[in-house]
Amino acid sequence: MKIAYAALIGILAVGATAPVLARGDGYNRSQEFVKRFKENQKKIHGKEKQAAQVESQKNGSTKKDTAQDKSTANEG
Repeated sequence: MKIAYAALIGILAVGATAPVLARGDGYNRSQEFVKRFKENQKKIHGKEKQAAQVESQKNGSTKKDTAQDKSTANEG
């Protein structure tokens, strides 16, 4: 039982220290990559683009509504 207990503690110790030791091995590069990726995604899919899409959708539906109103006015 003591051997199993010691093995369990050893496995937990390695599991807890692995992320700390991994920080030195490419951690900064991967963090920089994630940061640049998120910035690029904000540029591509940012709020300005979403606002422009919403505005164009509003304008598109307004043009359709206006055309339907004109055809309805001509019928009556």
